[in-house]
Amino acid sequence: MKAALLEKEKSFKIVDVPIPKIHSGEVLIEVDSVAICGSEIHAFFGQHPFRKAPVITGHEFSGLISEVGENVKGLKKGMRVTNEPQISCGKCFYCKSGKYNICPYRISLGTKKWQGPFGNYIVSPANLVIPFSDKISFEAAALIEPLTVGVHALKIGEVKKDDNVLILGAGMIGLSILMSAKFLGVRNIIITDLHDSRLEIAKYFGAKEILNSSEKDVKEELFQNYKLGADIVFIATGNKEAYMQSPLLSRRDGKIIGVGINTEPCIRPTDMGGIGYERKYFSSNAYIRDDFKRALELLEKNNIEKLISEVRPIEDIQNIFLEIVSNPEKFLRVILKF
Repeated sequence: MKAALLEKEKSFKIVDVPIPKIHSGEVLIEVDSVAICGSEIHAFFGQHPFRKAPVITGHEFSGLISEVGENVKGLKKGMRVTNEPQISCGKCFYCKSGKYNICPYRISLGTKKWQGPFGNYIVSPANLVIPFSDKISFEAAALIEPLTVGVHALKIGEVKKDDNVLILGAGMIGLSILMSAKFLGVRNIIITDLHDSRLEIAKYFGAKEILNSSEKDVKEELFQNYKLGADIVFIATGNKEAYMQSPLLSRRDGKIIGVGINTEPCIRPTDMGGIGYERKYFSSNAYIRDDFKRALELLEKNNIEKLISEVRPIEDIQNIFLEIVSNPEKFLRVILKF
C-alpha cells in the first residue's frame, strides 16, 4: 500500500509498505481522507512527545471498511467509517471510572505502536469504529475527531445556555467549541483571534461578537458589555499570552477551561484566588465515545466544509506541510486524499 512516511524531521517520503493484517475483533479500513492536525505539525519538527520519526502518523480520517475480522458484530465491508483514535488499557483507575481519555497507558493512532492514516489502510479495534451516513462527505467526516475535542471541553465546563462564553482562539478547536456551544443553545459567545479570516468563519458559525486581539483591547471590549467578565473562558490556543490573560477576562468566580497545549508557567495563583477571587481552572483532554455522537450531529447540521482550507493528494504532503508552516493563518484543516 501507499503511505506517507515521516522518515526524519521535516521530511515526508511516499513509500510502499505491506497492508496491515487484522486479527479477531478488528477491522481493516481503507482510508479515503485524512486531515492534518497541529499535532502532526509538532511531529514534523520532532517536537511531539510520542509521534516520533520514522512513523506513519495521522489520526483524523475517514474511509471504508475493507475487511472484517472474526467476532466482529454490527460492522460490515463497505461501511463508511471513522474511528476513535485512542486505545486505553481498560484496567487502571481512570479507565474504570469512565475517564479512559486520561488513561496513562493509552495508545494513540499515528504512532509507532499504532500505524496511522497517512497510510492507505489502518487496522482498528472494532469497538472504536464509528460509522457515519452518506449525508456526510468523506472530507467532512475526517473532521469528526477535532469536533469531539470541542464537545468534550464544553462538557468539562458544564456550560449552560445563559452563560457568557469567551473563546480565546478561532482555530479548529476554538471553532469546534463555538459550534458545540451554539448547538447547546448558548446565546452569548465571544471569540478572539489574530486573523480576520478566521473570525469571519466564527461569525458564520454563530459567534455573537468577534474580536481581533491584535487590533482591540479584548478586556476593554469585553467589560463594556459584560460588566463582571465572562462566566466561562475557553483557552483554545497554546499561546502563553492567552493563558496569562484568561483570569483577567473571567468573572471573579468564573471558570477557565484550558484546551490548547502550553508548557510554560503562565497563570499566577493570585489571579485565580486568595485575594477576592474564587476562579476555577479546568483542563480538557481529548474525548470519550459519547462525545462522538454529538460531533456527528454537528456535522449533519453545519456546513463543515467551511473549515476545510484545501484538499490535496497524499503525494503533496511534503509541500503542504511546508506551506502550513510558512503561512499558518491561511489554513484551518487541509485534507489529504488517497
